[in-house]
Amino acid sequence: MHIIKYLGYTVLWVVLLALILVRWLFLYQWFAHTDAKIVSTYEQYFGRVELWYMMIQEREVRYLDVWDISRPLILVVHWAPGDLTGASRVITDPRIRDRYRFILVDRVGYGRSEIGRSLESIQQHSDIYMQLLSSIADPDQDLPLVVWHSYGATIAMKMIMDHSDQLAGAIVVSGALDPSLEKVFAISHLIKYQPFKFLSGPMFWVTNDEKLSHVQSLETEVQNYQDIQKPVTVIHGTHDSIVPYGNFAYMQERVPTPYFNGVTLTWANHALHMSDPKVFGDAIVDFYRD
Repeated sequence: MHIIKYLGYTVLWVVLLALILVRWLFLYQWFAHTDAKIVSTYEQYFGRVELWYMMIQEREVRYLDVWDISRPLILVVHWAPGDLTGASRVITDPRIRDRYRFILVDRVGYGRSEIGRSLESIQQHSDIYMQLLSSIADPDQDLPLVVWHSYGATIAMKMIMDHSDQLAGAIVVSGALDPSLEKVFAISHLIKYQPFKFLSGPMFWVTNDEKLSHVQSLETEVQNYQDIQKPVTVIHGTHDSIVPYGNFAYMQERVPTPYFNGVTLTWANHALHMSDPKVFGDAIVDFYRD
């Protein structure tokens, strides 16, 4: 009996220490992405980059401007959890690296955009990034394209719904748009309470807050598909274990047919920006070719 009790306590402490280690590893990762490190990393590929902070709707937003201002502008909105560095393998694709001006943004609650301070409304995310674009886009250049993956793809879809007149189009990859297919994992219900919230770390509790509010936000804020008037490329893997492939059919049924361009990736899973970043380059090249 004493051995069983001893083993139980040992397992408990091992799990607790593992959780603390994971938390601080993720905090280290955040601190490792300092402004200076980000700038020096991207300068290796692009020569000139600028890192900025902007107050938008009482939120401080960090973004990286990878620019030649004369090039078409592409806004990259990252997934959850993550920060603006998640796009590094995508935008360094030689086919697009020297042809476009990229704006990489830390979504509110991540990176250095007030990490740990959740923003659960997809509508508010959309409004903030549209205001960012309106502040920095050159009115004499082509309209911006908005691109990204997973939760970022959901925001991109909302932006193109509400602001088709201000955007060239959207590329949404592995987007979670169908409320009925939203997957909530059992651990999500633990993370919203202390001490599990503390142990998970700020980026994960923000991700969890977004996850738990996602269905309601989709049902109330992301339904005006009929207002889309610009091309939307929807890319999804058939074996996506995080955001089910059924989201592809959901969007195909709702995006007006003249503007829908669907790409199915057989056997592909969710994290395409890591496993197959070429997919994004393909989509961007095809978008501007058309």
